[in-house]
Amino acid sequence: MRQSFQHLCFAAAKKARKDLEDAESSARNVENEIRDIEAALNKDYGPEEEFATLEGACFDFTDNEYTYTFCPFDEVIGRAFVWTNVSQSRL
Repeated sequence: MRQSFQHLCFAAAKKARKDLEDAESSARNVENEIRDIEAALNKDYGPEEEFATLEGACFDFTDNEYTYTFCPFDEVIGRAFVWTNVSQSRL
């Protein structure tokens, strides 16, 4: 009988820990969303918010040796191509 009671206690404690982890995860997600919204509200999208539609958009441009990714209000990344020589030989 005592073993059954301990088993029930352990199961209840395990469920309580899982519920707490889920609640903490949900709280973190909400905090992240609030932070993202506050950051977006602090950005200057133009006098009449005409550039707000560019939030989250990215554009790629490829030049001879580089590919540039431009994300307005976020980042610009330049990546160099990696050229490899491929030779063909006959046996």
